[in-house]
Amino acid sequence: MNGRMISERTTVSLAAAKVRGRVGGRPTVMTPERIAVAQSMRAQKATWETIATTLRVGSASVRRALATAPTAEPERSGSPDRLFYGVARTLCQRTTSAVL
Repeated sequence: MNGRMISERTTVSLAAAKVRGRVGGRPTVMTPERIAVAQSMRAQKATWETIATTLRVGSASVRRALATAPTAEPERSGSPDRLFYGVARTLCQRTTSAVL
């Protein structure tokens, strides 16, 4: 078997596993609870090393987790009508750009 054939079969197998919900690789040490703690510490201007030492993980793990973690949306203020028109305007813009 040549290398190209092995590569193709590996790619197909990985894609099939992904469809089934299987993910390869080492499990992450950063649980959602640890990510929340890291985000709050970082908001208080803690250093990467301090956060990592507190959570007993590597600083690269903390950086990676915070780079990929979704951030909390800022709290919205204003009247409900103002919020509705903002959302409606956004949806109209998306619809218009999808048609073009």
